[in-house]
Amino acid sequence: KILDHLIRQCDALVDFLLNDLCPDIGRPWIIQMLRYVHEPSVIDCIMSIIFHSAGYGVRHARQQRFEKVAEEGVVEILVGLLERGDEPRIVQGATDLLTRLVDDSLVADDGALLFSNLDWDTSPLTRMIELIKSGTAAQVDACVGVLGAVVCGSTTKAIGTPPAPDPPIFKSLKTVGVKVVAGCMADVCGVLGRGEQRATLSVPTRVKLLDIVAETVRLVDGDKFEDVVSYLPWPALSGLFFGRLRSSSMYQTAFFKLVHAVVHRGNEEVVRR
Repeated sequence: KILDHLIRQCDALVDFLLNDLCPDIGRPWIIQMLRYVHEPSVIDCIMSIIFHSAGYGVRHARQQRFEKVAEEGVVEILVGLLERGDEPRIVQGATDLLTRLVDDSLVADDGALLFSNLDWDTSPLTRMIELIKSGTAAQVDACVGVLGAVVCGSTTKAIGTPPAPDPPIFKSLKTVGVKVVAGCMADVCGVLGRGEQRATLSVPTRVKLLDIVAETVRLVDGDKFEDVVSYLPWPALSGLFFGRLRSSSMYQTAFFKLVHAVVHRGNEEVVRR
């Protein structure tokens, strides 16, 4: 907490943590801090380093920080930590930091710069979907949460609620997220419909994943729509709607959102299928 306070008061300290090399690893101190991402106070410090500026020229300073964070591969390192399924505290810490990065980028000028160096064809979203398909319960919950932040927007709003309009700076990231999910729709719907992952989905995670699918159906390019819809596991989804989850308002809302997305965009033949 003392370090977090100093970071918020002194831009010179922020520059040191972002640019000076830690002797142990030969990389900036912020990378060394990621080793302790399971500590909430460390997450607070990292967020302050990236987003807070106490001096003049705030926007320019943040742009430089965002570019430095992207250059150092902070997001990719965090996704790598999600793959450490035998360490649930590390997985949870990486999830918390990733979702906060996505959420804060929604409201920060030029926040999309944080993700500017990523190769979205190979990482990190495709790696997350692989973990959703075959990871531990902690990994599945973590990756669905982060993926939901990218595709559906802020994770702080109630699950299953209609998405708010996205700030222009975030649309490029969301567009890529929708494209990646659409390309992996068979795997995503396999998790929802056939339970192919080793761990059973919790209700909140199942609802988040259904929200992701609904938002993808709503926004996917027109030439991909019918292909995406063909993977939807309607028997399993409707079975839960009328069965085990009939009293879950979150699931009911997410299910109606999916139905609305299909009906709103589909022709009569697609809807009947």
